[in-house]
Amino acid sequence: MNFTVKELLWTLVFIIIMVFFIVGSTYSFMEYSKTGADWISALLSFNGNVIGGIAGGIVALLVAKYQIAKSKIQEEVKQKETTITMLKLIREEMRDNISVLNSCSPYNQDDYNLLKANLSDDTWKATMLHLNIPDDLLVKIHVSYKKVALIKHLTKDEIDDAVIESSKATVENSLDVLKEYLKENKIKDNAEDELKT
Repeated sequence: MNFTVKELLWTLVFIIIMVFFIVGSTYSFMEYSKTGADWISALLSFNGNVIGGIAGGIVALLVAKYQIAKSKIQEEVKQKETTITMLKLIREEMRDNISVLNSCSPYNQDDYNLLKANLSDDTWKATMLHLNIPDDLLVKIHVSYKKVALIKHLTKDEIDDAVIESSKATVENSLDVLKEYLKENKIKDNAEDELKT
């Protein structure tokens, strides 16, 4: 658990005040106990409760700070794991889309139904609001899925080789950027590893 200089200074000031309070109270108790007064036991009890309450409060604050920091770290790890899982799913969907686009190149109008049925943006739509990734990667992925959506909304006659090749190039470029991001975050590309063996 790391403390800032300010927190250490406040803790030191508090310890010094507590030491003076304890030493002063002890000295006062010893002096008053010589007088034989009955209220000394009540005063001792009161000071014990105050000191115990303050010490307990300090311990509770330190434990709360530790728990909050630990919870924050655990939440960040969970968010990163979730994002990586979503990115892996997007990566696979992009690979499938590239395969579909490759199978329709060169384009003829008989491929229209294949494009409509097999180009997918379902994973992207389901995950895009939950991704915690850099803006440039988010934009690249989004642009590639806009190209996929465009093809899905074009008519048979509006699609040609230029549209297919342009879309394929955009998706491939986005996939390369995504793979690089996953590589930088030490996420193995299992599909490529399997191809190498």
